[in-house]
Amino acid sequence: MPSRAHDAALLPSPIFERVRRQRDQAPVGDVRRAVRNLLDHYEELGVPVLRLLAQEDRSPALRALADQGRAYHAAWCERVFAPALASLQGPERARRLAQLIAVTDVLTWKLLRRDRHLSRRQTELALIELLQPLTGGSRWPGSWPTPRPPAGTCSP
Repeated sequence: MPSRAHDAALLPSPIFERVRRQRDQAPVGDVRRAVRNLLDHYEELGVPVLRLLAQEDRSPALRALADQGRAYHAAWCERVFAPALASLQGPERARRLAQLIAVTDVLTWKLLRRDRHLSRRQTELALIELLQPLTGGSRWPGSWPTPRPPAGTCSP
């Protein structure tokens, strides 16, 4: 088990600041670009984040770092998906934000990318498809990476 001195050194993490700079580049209201930004982050740091989450109960410092990441992710979702949240209030808004947080969580990435072995492109499409009903679909510029087939037809 790591020492308390080792744990304390994790809190002012330069990695967290790098994550914040990278993730803050996600545009507001553009689902496709936001998902790409998120996947860039998860492809680089998803596995270490999963390791952190697996060990957070072992150390108050690791718990604090995980809580910091969760709080940042929630704020990121609030900012990036602001157009989808703008008309909602109270419990409906809270529920929609929770849905957006869950769909874009690192554990969802793990399930799609690592457990189900989807390619990065297929993971991107899956996340966009999951987000579409939560964000109002194609009302946002760039929310669909490819045109949708007309109703009543099968896509290839």
